[in-house]
Amino acid sequence: MVNNPFVVDADSLKFDDNFSAYFYKNHIVDTFLISNDIHCVASPKGIGKTLLLKAKRKACQEISGMNCLPENEMLDVIPKIIINKNLVNKLNNYHVWVDLWEICIALSVLKYQIKKNMYFYDKICNYLNNNYLSLLNNPLYNTTGQYLSFILRLSNKEFGYIMDNMQQLITAISASTIINQFSLFIDSIDERFDRCIFIDEERSDNPDMYEFNKEKINIWYYSQYSLLEAICSLRKVNHHIKIYCSVRQEVLNNKQERYNTGSHEHISGIITVISYSYTDLSNMIGLYIKQLDDSMLHKPKYKISDWELSLFGFKLLSHTFVENETENPFHYIYRHTLKRPRDLMRMFSAIYKAGKDNYNSEDALKKIINEEAVIIAKDYMNSISPFIIDFDVKKRDEFFSLLTANIFDRKELKNICSQFNSQDCPKINCKTCDKNHPFCTLYNAGLLGYVKNDYANNKKEQFFLAPGNEFTNNKSSLHISDLYFLHPSINELIKIKDIRKNINLKYNFCKDFIIGDGRSIDNQKINNSLTNMRKNKTIFLSSSDSGAMKYIRADILRYLEDDLKFENILAFEKDDFPKHDFMTPQEMCIKNVELCDVFILIIDQNMGSPYKGKFYENEFSKAFPNQTITSVWAECYNARKHKKNILLFIEKDLVTMYHAYMANIKSGILDSKMGKVEYPETMSAFLHYLQNHNGDATWRNEYSDLFEFKTKLEKELLKSDNYIIL
Repeated sequence: MVNNPFVVDADSLKFDDNFSAYFYKNHIVDTFLISNDIHCVASPKGIGKTLLLKAKRKACQEISGMNCLPENEMLDVIPKIIINKNLVNKLNNYHVWVDLWEICIALSVLKYQIKKNMYFYDKICNYLNNNYLSLLNNPLYNTTGQYLSFILRLSNKEFGYIMDNMQQLITAISASTIINQFSLFIDSIDERFDRCIFIDEERSDNPDMYEFNKEKINIWYYSQYSLLEAICSLRKVNHHIKIYCSVRQEVLNNKQERYNTGSHEHISGIITVISYSYTDLSNMIGLYIKQLDDSMLHKPKYKISDWELSLFGFKLLSHTFVENETENPFHYIYRHTLKRPRDLMRMFSAIYKAGKDNYNSEDALKKIINEEAVIIAKDYMNSISPFIIDFDVKKRDEFFSLLTANIFDRKELKNICSQFNSQDCPKINCKTCDKNHPFCTLYNAGLLGYVKNDYANNKKEQFFLAPGNEFTNNKSSLHISDLYFLHPSINELIKIKDIRKNINLKYNFCKDFIIGDGRSIDNQKINNSLTNMRKNKTIFLSSSDSGAMKYIRADILRYLEDDLKFENILAFEKDDFPKHDFMTPQEMCIKNVELCDVFILIIDQNMGSPYKGKFYENEFSKAFPNQTITSVWAECYNARKHKKNILLFIEKDLVTMYHAYMANIKSGILDSKMGKVEYPETMSAFLHYLQNHNGDATWRNEYSDLFEFKTKLEKELLKSDNYIIL
């Protein structure tokens, strides 16, 4: 029995007699293992490419007369390579890479043949120049990876000699020369060039360094896809030489635009993309559970028939936030992964190491899974960050700091995107916008889901992309949807990291349904979520506090909290209104505007006292030269500055007085009054400021009494174009 079969790294696996007991095979894997025509396994990182290549080699070693390379390792891995600008200039060319792979593969086959038959060397001397012969005579180089590493270190002149005469090598390995059967196994090209790209000090805002990073990323793609073209070319030269390799699935995306070659159709024919369904992954874990000692299981007698019950001792988990919803333990684990075998191995290895006494309850198991989900999310985000130059770690954390919930509608996505880009988005369609699109990036990475219509079964379900899509913030990729939701693993990452600016406000979780890929969702749950999502917003109540408005504010607060059930309201008269050192009460109000999601601005005939203070003095004097602004105006300015959603309500009588006042001014009556407004010039300037920014929408929510105000307020707070007609 294996003590801990949950091995995260395939390099640590032992290919002994017990290997088949925990090696899971679906139809795709079976086809690759028995096929002579499929030469490449492609998948995102963490699916198990290395394991499959090792299994393929194990199968080939059992074929009589088959020579498997490399000799002393199961797979050929390129030795360490240091990328510098000179090398980037050499390798930022797809066709150079194709030739380079053909050269290195040919050298490794010839080297092995020479070692097995000393007379073969004399035979090929007729084909090769001294440069190639010296490479074959060097005892330090035997494998394809070793030759590649050496050639890349040559001077430009020596590199040119090697590349210019490659036809000599192709002739030397032709079918008339090499008649023995060869199988070569090449792995981890992506990881070798990952290391070359992960250099923090080179992630600079310097335009030259930016272009250098883009060129290095080209090398990451070229180094893998070019090997596939080289395999196709060498198959035509000598069918006795079979090369098996792994590449990341990402290199297959946008191939027509990225790679200047006419061989795409031939290359597609030698590739299989590895994937596992939910059922596959559950069955895979079941194989591993069978290897556990009974002492690790809560109910060993169910080891074969029901591995979840056997391992955990229970079949259902309740949800932390969604009442009356349950799921089985494996589904909870699956939701917190990126649907990759490596993630599951990490999860179950952590469970194994914790010991059964530490996962014998729902809360204990969820704690283990949530902690591992953070590690998975961090590792995954770090692994793709070099390929998303416009969304690096710093910008990613800045973006996460703007999120206050794990569920959004499209309007909210647009608001957050505008805040992230520090610019209002005037575009209706994201495809026409040239700014950063962080939500598109998350979607492409499989970390943002949406509601997908399953027309065949007349239902709706949640959908997350699996890893393996193009690493980009492609603005055209995000589907129009009723709702969007964060992946549970990202949820955990945001929850534990102190990266949100609104650290004194709650992070709101969806309480209407469980978030997870493939889970069904109906219109009622969508509508409930949209309503609750708005009620979770933090509201700032801005108005004067003079005269009748003091009592109106108290009534509005009761209405928001008791009738509309909003929980997070910022109002200066509340005991929990945040305080700030060295600020006046007026300045605290202005500052706290930054903590809200929705800014409710109520304008009556009193707009507050003029701003008096030092904290914002310089900023306001620059923004409003020769203009006195009041506390309400200052709060509104800060709300606009920080891209807050502003709901404006204005007293009808004031609107009438304002238009009469402006007409008098135009007629030359300069000492005109505006009802009971104490500072008519300031009020008219403020209303003119609002109209410049809001246009005719400034007058949309006029109210004559408190009842009308409440009616319009509820409509504005709870309305949404996303609501579904039931």
